[in-house]
Formats: sequence, C-alpha cells, structure tokens
Amino acid sequence: MSAAIRLEKLSEENLPAAHALFVETFGPRISLEDFRKKYDTSYCGVRHICYLAYDRQQPVAFYGALPGRFEYKGERFLAVQACDSITREAYRGKGIHHQLANATYEEMAKHGLSFVFALHSAATYGATKNLGWELGAQMLRFHLPVRSLPLARIARKLKWNVIAKRAERFFAPHTVKKSELKNPLCAEGAIAYRYDEAFFGYKSYTPNRVLRFGDALFWIKLRSVLEIGAAGECGDKALAEGLQELKKLCAKIGVNEIQLHATPGSRLAEQLKKNYPALPSWPIGFRNFSCRFPMEQLKFNPGDLDTF
Repeated sequence: MSAAIRLEKLSEENLPAAHALFVETFGPRISLEDFRKKYDTSYCGVRHICYLAYDRQQPVAFYGALPGRFEYKGERFLAVQACDSITREAYRGKGIHHQLANATYEEMAKHGLSFVFALHSAATYGATKNLGWELGAQMLRFHLPVRSLPLARIARKLKWNVIAKRAERFFAPHTVKKSELKNPLCAEGAIAYRYDEAFFGYKSYTPNRVLRFGDALFWIKLRSVLEIGAAGECGDKALAEGLQELKKLCAKIGVNEIQLHATPGSRLAEQLKKNYPALPSWPIGFRNFSCRFPMEQLKFNPGDLDTF
C-alpha cells in the first residue's frame, strides 16, 4: 500500500465522504440522511466500527460494517453485517481492501462482536477468500408470479412515484406495527437477528412495512417487484391464504411479481418448496471471531440485508 494512503475510522465528520464514494459506485440509491441512519447502529450499543482509506485528502475506499443484535436459543449477543465494500478503480489491487477489512475486524474484536457475515455476491465472495472467511448455506430464491401489468417495473424505471402512492391506499388497511413480527428463525433454533421494536426502528431508513392477513405476517418492501423480507411463523394453510391475499393487492397496484428468499432447512423454505420452484440465491459467508454456537445454524431472512 502506498505510503500516502491512510485509514480513518468512520465518524459523523467523515460519513459524507463515505456516502460520496457510495453514490459514485452504486448511484444515488440512498440519501446522505438515510445513509447516516443506516450507519447509526446505536440501538445495539455500538456504531461506526468501520474505516475509510484516503490518498492524502481524497477518499478512495470504504469498508462498511453494521453491528446488529442476534439470538440463539434465548442467548443474545452482537454480530456484524459487512456491506458497502468500495475501492476506486485506480486503487484496486493494492491491498487497500484488506487493510480496511483487517482494521475493521480489530475494531469488532475490541467491542466483543461475535462474527462478521455477508450474503455474498460474486464480487464480495472473491474479496473474502483471503480474509479467513468460511461459506455457509446457499439461500434459496422464490418468484411468485402475479397476473398484472408490470406497472411497478415501468414506474421505477421512469422514476414515477404514482405506484408508491397507489400502494399506500391498498396496503394501509393491512399494515400493523412492525414489532408484531418476531423472527421465526429464532423460534426454529437458528442463529438469527432478534426482531423487536428497536430493530425495526433502526430499519426505518428505507420504506418497508409489515402487513397482516389473518394469521400470516409479511415484512414487505415495494420496488419493481414486491419483496418479502420475512414471513411470520404460521401454518401452511395460513401462509398460502396470506400469499393469495397479497397477490390480489399486487394485481390491483400493478405489481406482477412477489419475490422472497429463504435459508435452506427453515420452515418457510420447506413450505414454499411445496408450491414454487426453489432457485439458488446468495451464499452465506462469515468469519467467526468468538461465537461459541454452531455456525451451521446461521440463517437469514432477506429483510436482514442492509438494502431492505
């Protein structure tokens, strides 16, 4: 690494520089205000544990990390989601990513954080190969077709807000307090995020909501398709009826697909496989620091991702 490169821990002062790198790499997907909320993980007692790299006064790379509260068979602890890994093209292949990652891992260890994880893309999988990461299960993806014109896809492409306003009218009667949804993976004995009022308060930096249809609860986010971030624990009949009601709303709004992901072995994955094809999705990757629980029990819902 060049002697001119220096690392700086994320702070309120340099967070706009991290956001500028994000926008330069991924486009204006998130405002500075919401980016600030995303990295404010004060709800779990620790925040700003990651680093930026500078070439003199110019930010050139960033390694994002978001602490969160986890649970395993009633025991609670903190772990970390790695995200927003960015290196400007001219600075790639110089070891800066590894420097940032290792500095962040040292910060994690200092705060007693149990492990770091990511739901891998091809790029993030390659970047972790030499950082001591391991591979867990590969999640499954399910596409539920809806008989409707793809108005949501068209509106998103053209940046029209009409679908969001239309969706509000149909979703509002079914919207409930988010904390009604408990993470079913915890009840199944998995290592998983703890869902409670504090967690859902933190996850308010993107527009999402929880809908109820009878005994079925769905944590949803509307983009070009309707994404289900998690489904509450319920029987096969209640789940099927709830999905049918959700499809009816999507048809009225102009959404032609519902998409969800599930971890193999979870009850939701087994329920969905009875009626829909299961396609490969993100592999779970992790590096264990101090977690004494079986890491093969590590499971996620798509709503756990920083982008949901």
